[in-house]
Amino acid sequence: MVKISASMWSADLSNLSSELKKIEKYVDRFHFDVGDGSCIKNLLFFPDLIKKLREKTKKEFEIHLMVKNPNNFIDMFKKAGADIVLFHFDTVKNSESTIKSFIS
Repeated sequence: MVKISASMWSADLSNLSSELKKIEKYVDRFHFDVGDGSCIKNLLFFPDLIKKLREKTKKEFEIHLMVKNPNNFIDMFKKAGADIVLFHFDTVKNSESTIKSFIS
């Protein structure tokens, strides 16, 4: 089964609620790239924004942590409503511990 995850990277950031509604019926989940300014230059999407957007749709939220230490961010995004968290294995010392921190 193929699932569609729509990246919100190039969405109209001044009207994200409308952007979600516009494509909601066509996707299985929304993908949010999170940068800390070190792994990637951009700073985009933060926990408070995700929490507000969470109220706008029942679709899954997939959070892509493009950050140096994802362990510093997982709990914040989990509390904000993340359903799925992606991280880069080379940014953590113990990937098993990082994974467990999200599922516990």
